[in-house]
This record gives sequence, C-alpha cells and structure tokens, in this order.
Amino acid sequence: MFKKYRRGINVRLYETTADLDGHMFAYGRIGAAKTCTLLSLSQGFLDVRNYKVFDLFGGERNEGKYWTLPNEDIDFWKKCNMIGNLDEEGPKQYNVNLLYPYFESKLPDKLPKKLIKQNKGDKLPEKELCVNSKVFTIPLKNITIEDIKLVLSNVPDTARYMLGEIVAAAKKTDNAGALSYLSNKFKATNTSLYKNFLLPMYREKLLADKYCEYNLDIISEIKNKEVVTVLCLDFVPNNFKLFVINYILRQIKQFIDTCSKTYKKNILIFREASAIFKSVDDSIIDDTVKAFKNLMTNYIRYGRRGMYFFLDTQSSSETKGMVQGSEDFLIMCKITSWRDKEEICSELRREKRMTSDQIADLANLKKGEAYIVETGKVAHKYKLAFPRTMYWKKEYPDFYKVLWERYGGHWIYTNEVKDYINERFVECNNKYKEKKSIKVVEKSIIKEKEAVKEKKEPSDNMEVLNVKEYGGLRPLPK
Repeated sequence: MFKKYRRGINVRLYETTADLDGHMFAYGRIGAAKTCTLLSLSQGFLDVRNYKVFDLFGGERNEGKYWTLPNEDIDFWKKCNMIGNLDEEGPKQYNVNLLYPYFESKLPDKLPKKLIKQNKGDKLPEKELCVNSKVFTIPLKNITIEDIKLVLSNVPDTARYMLGEIVAAAKKTDNAGALSYLSNKFKATNTSLYKNFLLPMYREKLLADKYCEYNLDIISEIKNKEVVTVLCLDFVPNNFKLFVINYILRQIKQFIDTCSKTYKKNILIFREASAIFKSVDDSIIDDTVKAFKNLMTNYIRYGRRGMYFFLDTQSSSETKGMVQGSEDFLIMCKITSWRDKEEICSELRREKRMTSDQIADLANLKKGEAYIVETGKVAHKYKLAFPRTMYWKKEYPDFYKVLWERYGGHWIYTNEVKDYINERFVECNNKYKEKKSIKVVEKSIIKEKEAVKEKKEPSDNMEVLNVKEYGGLRPLPK
C-alpha cells in the first residue's frame, strides 16, 4: 500500500505484481515511519496477493492490537483523492483475531470484540464478529526442551532429563494440575526447572490437556486468510513472552512443511527486531535471548518455503550479519548515521543499484518517504501511503481503558473461559491427589507389615534350637 513519488503522475496505491521470494527489512531512525511502512506493505500483500498475516511481536508498546481499528486520518485520504485516483478506498475495518495466552493471574475480566455494522440490504447475519478475542492454552504434551531454554537462563542436564520424564509420564488427559504430582515423583521440586517453569505453569494453568477446547488451533488460523491473527502479549509475564512466540512459530513451521502450496503464503510481523538480533558480545546477552536469536535465525534463513518475516529496526549495525542476503525488500527510511548508511548501502553501491546521491539523500527524507530496493532491482524513492488501520501514536490514551470504547468497540467477558479451565484443572489435580493419598496409605500399610514381621523374627541375641527338644528359643549364654 504505497505509491511511487513522482511529480505530475497520478497517485496510486502500490499493487504487487509478484509474490514474495524472501523477507522484508526496514531501517530508519526514530520517527522515520518504518513501522507504518511495514504495516502498509503487509496490508497490500494481504489485500492484493492473498497472503495470511500474523502480527507476532508488537514491541514494548504491543502495537499489534491497532489492526482492529480503521485509520482515522481522514484528511490524508481526502488529499490522496484530490491528487489522483486511488485503486481502492483508504481506511478499512479488517477481520482480526486477537490471541491471548491464558495466564490466570494476568488475564483481565473482559477483552475486545467488535461487530460488523450491517446495512439494510445485507444478507449477512445481523451480528457477525469482525474483531474476536481468543484466549488459548497449550497442550502439556507439546512442551519441548527448546521451550524451556526460552524461560530458564541455564538449563542443566538434570533439568532436561526431568522435563523429558515429566512430559513422557503425563497422559493426554493431563493438564497443569498434574505438574505438582509429577514434579514430586521425579524429585524436581528443588530445581530451577520447577521454581521458574513448572510451578508458574501450575499456578497460571496455561498448559492444558490434549482435548481442551481452548488449545491453540494454528492450522485453522493459517487457513483463514481473510482474518489477521495478532498475538497479544499485554498480559503475559516478560519471562514467558519468548516461550509463547516460539511455540506459535514452531506450530506454523510444522504445518507449512507438510501442507500444500495454497497455505505457503504467510507474513510474520516483528517490530523492534533489535531486541532479538542485537549484535553485541554473546557473553553479555541473556541465555534465553541467545536461544531465541538462534531459533529466529534458522526460521529466517530457511523460511522461504512459506514464512516471510517483516522486521524493522533503527540501526543496521544492531543486526549486522544476522540475516544478510535473505531480504526480498530492503526499505530505508530516514537514516542520518554515516556508519548505518555505509553498512546498508556499500554493497548496493558496488552493484550499481544505488547511487551516491541517493545514499546522501537518506538523511533528508521526510516522514513517510523511503528508498525501496527489491531483489535484483535498483533503488527507487517512494512516498508511502498511511496504513489502512490505526497505528500507535504517542498522543493516544490507553487502548483498553479509553481508546477501544471511544471507537465503537465492545467487550467479551472471560469468566466462562476461566470457569472451564479451572474445572478441568481441579479435576486433574484431585485425581493425582487421590493417587498420592492412596500411595501414602499403601506405604503405611507396608511399613506396618514390616514392623509386625520384625517382631516375629528372632533377635540377634537369641539362638534357634530344636523345637522338639527344647520347645523353641532360649537365650544365649553370656
């Protein structure tokens, strides 16, 4: 959704003529509109090329939820219509699924939903959701060692063994309610695995049984291309965010590795990529970030088969060498640092795909302008259209407390979800408590039998004599 910036030519929204062959990276200083650029482009590929969009990381501000509201910059779109003919209308209400991981202590009592406004001539149902919040759980049996590395800074071999045994011992009908019993069974209660992962999962009830109706169905999300899927991490503890993101990435990868070409067109948006790929000494990076960095690098380098990442960052030096050569679109918004321009443009200049004047002009770009380099093509300067949805602005109030209701949003209450998950949790927990009490009773019975047996057996200071001759036992002479 951008237009080529040339005076005297009608302004038209960019219409993609080919599918993606790689990823898209946007660079630019603060306020250069690089996030808006990626958002506009992803909407273009969604509307024109029928791509599925996953917005998986909204940065520290959790910007993904703004997909739910149409763009409010009416004056901009009026100006576009005055300058030239637009290919389609500007602001748009997209169909959006907001995914909320179930962390019981963090999950609010209500979440956003929105109904489509019906016209009199419409044959659609009177009330149809265009924005829907989905609370989801993760099957206990789906947890792997790689997941633990994204929560624990250090994963010793004993933790790997214990987790493997716990997951193997858990049944398909088990959920977080089984973790206390299984942790005791495999003597994990005094380990960092238990204190930092198993115990929080027991309390928050994120891990469910295989048959829980709230388990994340990533396949249906991929197949439903008309709906934008947004992962909302607003109510997730910081130390579990990478764990949740990677679980979804792994599920997507597992499906597209075996599915038909129809579903191999997926865009995954990551804002503030420097939070993951920051190019600093590994010795000072937290082990969890380092583990996620390695996983993301593999997803990006081998993801052309159906996972196309849209990432933005302020400085190219922050992500130096991580994903070089994987981009299909390289977007350069306003860049003032000589070092950053040299890092990005030196190879383009050698290949005569970007001139020295264009490189110098990077420091003079206005907000909404960018140089875009497609694979095998020379750089061109573009004037970018606004996204068709809202995007984060510093003057906006809190999204949940003010903004959502101000723009006609409604609410869906989470009490039914909590009751359902709690009921299954209590059922599983009680089952293992009974099992534990039965074992305690069995142990006490065994101990009583052993005590009675010891009383009947001769002591060390007694001599066994012939029963017929002496009638039994007699003390040994001192």
